[in-house]
Amino acid sequence: MKMTEGYPLRKITIGEQLLMWLASPVLFPLITSVLVGIIYGVMNTGQSPDELLEGIGSLDGLISFIGFTGSLLVMALIITVKKIPLMNRKQLSRNDSAGVRGLTKEDWKFLAWFVPVSYVLFNIGGTILEIVMGGGELVNQEAVEALVVDTPLWMLFIIIVIAAPLAEEWLFRGVIFFRNEHNEISWTTLIVTSILFGLVHIPTTVVAAYTYIGMGLLFGYAAKRTQSVEAAIFFHFVNNLIGFIVLAAAG
Repeated sequence: MKMTEGYPLRKITIGEQLLMWLASPVLFPLITSVLVGIIYGVMNTGQSPDELLEGIGSLDGLISFIGFTGSLLVMALIITVKKIPLMNRKQLSRNDSAGVRGLTKEDWKFLAWFVPVSYVLFNIGGTILEIVMGGGELVNQEAVEALVVDTPLWMLFIIIVIAAPLAEEWLFRGVIFFRNEHNEISWTTLIVTSILFGLVHIPTTVVAAYTYIGMGLLFGYAAKRTQSVEAAIFFHFVNNLIGFIVLAAAG
């Protein structure tokens, strides 16, 4: 059975959750960065500490690309080998699915209005809050913008639009959200996972907390309402695609 067709529902073990955390875009890019730094240092032992840091810094784009794409591939491998039930949790047949395995026509009808309406209202709320509370660049956004300088757009597209939505949703709306052998998700689980999603994006201001926790709530509600990780991936994809287009146009 292919991963997108789904595996029989069961409780996801603590060991599997830990494996997914290690392979996730939260930790895997960090592990990659450390390993690349060690290898670069060994290969350039004659350089001063400042030269080493400068040399490693010039590889930030490549390191991020390897980190995020590697995270996606390793997580997909873990899901497949362990048969973790993340995709098509409703066990839909091809005939029951609409376009994407795991989503029905009714799911798409919901997403067709929920994604644009909630996205617009969410951003209006963020703009008002930013005016009231004052500006300030988001730490995660600053890191992304820094990559634009030396990273090809195709790499950024894969990182931002493909790898991040898939890998982050497999973790937060996958092994954390749908960790039990059923698809019924409590509001408590939705709120807690959304806060956790916000915290790993390092919110340093009220606006940043609103942004990332709010995103977690929107993606999470899409998953809760449709009982699928696919819906959260789709919303996350749309959100990041818009951000990428804005970023590419500004760069």
